[in-house]
Amino acid sequence: MGLFKSESVVYKPVNEVNLGPDSSEFYLQANVKAPRMTGILVKIFTWFLESRIFGGLLLYILKGNNLIHKLITNAELEEPPLYVPLHHFEDHKEKEVKCLDSALTPPDFFLILRTA
Repeated sequence: MGLFKSESVVYKPVNEVNLGPDSSEFYLQANVKAPRMTGILVKIFTWFLESRIFGGLLLYILKGNNLIHKLITNAELEEPPLYVPLHHFEDHKEKEVKCLDSALTPPDFFLILRTA
C-alpha cells in the first residue's frame, strides 16, 4: 500500500469482457482485513472513527488495507458515460388523482374534494 499514490486498475468496457469458460480474465478473491472486535472495543473503535482527528486517517488506512482505493477510488473506466436510461419508461395513468386549479379559494377546494 502506497501512502500517497497507489496504482490504479483500468477496467475494460463490458462489451469487450469475455466471461466464458475459455476466458483469460482473472477473478480477484476478496481478502478483507477488517478488525475483529465486540463489546466495548466496538464502542471505542466507533468513537475513534467518528472523531474529527483520527476518523479520516483511520478510514483511509482501512480502505487501503482492503484494496478499496486500488479497485474503486482510483479505478479508470473505459466505458462512455450513459446519458439516457437503458430501460423503457412508461408513465402510468394514476387512479383517483385530481388536478386542481391553483387559483381556487379554500371553500371551492373543499367543495371539489367533498363531491369526489
